[in-house]
Amino acid sequence: MTVHPLRGKGRLTAALLAITILLIASGCSGSAGVPELIEPQNAQRPTCTAVRKTIYDVEVLDGEVVPEITQVRADKATLALSCKVIPGQKVKAGDILLEYDLQDAEERLEDLKADYDFLKLKLETEESKEAGDIDIARIELDKMRWQGAGYMSILRKEQEIERLELENTQHAEERAFELKKAEAELADLEETVNNNVMKSPVNGIVVYTANLQYGTQIQQKDLLFIIASEKKFQIRSEYKSSRVIESCSKIEARIAADTYPIAAQPYDQIEYSRRIISGSSVYTYYKIRGAKTDNVKMGDYAAVFLYTNYREDVLALPSTAVYRDSDGYYVYLADGDHNVRQTVSVGAVTELYYEITDGLEEGAQVYVKE
Repeated sequence: MTVHPLRGKGRLTAALLAITILLIASGCSGSAGVPELIEPQNAQRPTCTAVRKTIYDVEVLDGEVVPEITQVRADKATLALSCKVIPGQKVKAGDILLEYDLQDAEERLEDLKADYDFLKLKLETEESKEAGDIDIARIELDKMRWQGAGYMSILRKEQEIERLELENTQHAEERAFELKKAEAELADLEETVNNNVMKSPVNGIVVYTANLQYGTQIQQKDLLFIIASEKKFQIRSEYKSSRVIESCSKIEARIAADTYPIAAQPYDQIEYSRRIISGSSVYTYYKIRGAKTDNVKMGDYAAVFLYTNYREDVLALPSTAVYRDSDGYYVYLADGDHNVRQTVSVGAVTELYYEITDGLEEGAQVYVKE
């Protein structure tokens, strides 16, 4: 009997398929040790190596080296008598910047001294009178006992003396408190009158003075002077809110060939609001920390680096090598000709890298996205 060629090929294919099914059913495929294979197979794809490195996100700002400034604010509410400095003038710590007009305070001090003397005399008189009343009551008690007064009369007199003594003790405490309060008020006003000048807290050049004419009303915390140092510098750059600054893992600046650790100086909220309302420029100022600045000069360009998600010596992979689905993060291990899915745990995530905290060893080869 002649067998049709196509039919013979079909029987061969069916036979091979049957054998394959039997092998799988008998456990000969070795599937228990084979990891999940992800298409495409046998693909020539680029790979990368899991290595330990420092990862971060960074924002770079343009900055300029400017003098370190000191803001001098009013420590009391009063009137100006005379301003002793002008912009551009050099001053040393302790030099007088301003004289206060304290005529009103001096007059109040004289009145307060008179009131204090009167109060002291009044309290002394009250104390003396109460002590006298107790002495008289004690004399009367002795007389009653000598005259043989009745038990109840003597008892009432003794109770009267106890009441007078108790009242005297209470009144003495009240008098002491009232006198102490008056003394504190007097001392504060005397200090104000004696401290009738404002002195420079630092060496430097006066770059700003408020409009301080004779009789100008000064409120406490008013900005009166700004003094720039000739030897100490800071960095001025684009304004960044405290929220942004606090989120940074590390902040540094590069000036010429040197790198310096820096710290943002807190912005005075009142001054910030005043500048915003007036339309003035607002900057963030950075203090150069713990580093010699011998090579830093005023006007130098400074690049300010704001680092976030900064991690040193962590196992990392490029972001193009890490995938994510509803089950979590995973990578494709480079296992010969196959792509093998491997679940991983992720720590810090930056724009370019992922920190791998579990699931991979250093040196592991993984595929990257094309």
